Amino acid sequence: DIDGDDSKDAVYEISNAGQLYWFAGLVNGTLSGVTQNTSANAVLTADIVVNKNVLKSDGTLNEGTFKEWTPIATSASPYTGIFEGQNHTISGLYFKQETSFVGLFSVNSGKIANVGILDSYFYGQPYKGWQVGGVCGSNTAKGAITNCYNTGIVRGSETVGGVCGSNYGTITNCNNAGIVSGKSYVGGVCGKNSNGGTVTNCNNTGEVRGTSQYIGGLSGDNDSSSITNCNNTGEVKATGKFVGGLSGG
Repeated sequence: DIDGDDSKDAVYEISNAGQLYWFAGLVNGTLSGVTQNTSANAVLTADIVVNKNVLKSDGTLNEGTFKEWTPIATSASPYTGIFEGQNHTISGLYFKQETSFVGLFSVNSGKIANVGILDSYFYGQPYKGWQVGGVCGSNTAKGAITNCYNTGIVRGSETVGGVCGSNYGTITNCNNAGIVSGKSYVGGVCGKNSNGGTVTNCNNTGEVRGTSQYIGGLSGDNDSSSITNCNNTGEVKATGKFVGGLSGG
């Protein structure tokens, strides 16, 4: 780490997959003999590859055995630090479990900026697959996601989004080009934007699939929140109700 000896102010430099997993362990409190730090700051200093060829060239899942990812933070202990990607990418994340709050991050109450998620697969298996996103499962009222994008597959049951499953904070200048699918509250950028959440200058070009209700190209639902200067050119395939090119509700 850098920036002095005070661990609360340290910035952890991450340049490979091993360091990324270590950082997740630090935030999650699973490192032996190391105190949990949900506010740890990090900066990516290189593009990181966890697994290779998780997805086929057509964007669907490849067959094979992949090292599984453990999302950073938990619903009980959200991330409150600053994660600065410096326009680097993280590729080959693979997650397939019957659980909620899935993504690079589980729950974000801090700042995530300037990182791209490539060649990755996030699947919160039914029926507990709620709050699933490429960057984070849930972005709280205090959370901010800026200049991030996803090209991987995101699958779940409810509140499923290419960038974020549910958003109560701010999502700015973010994009999704991956396939997003679920049952209800499914969107290209976020599954559900609610309780004062803001989505600004965002774009979706990926395919969005839903089978029940509240399916949208950008957001599955927009409830007491705002979506500004956003665009969707991705195909929306839905068999339920409350379906829209931009927002389902």
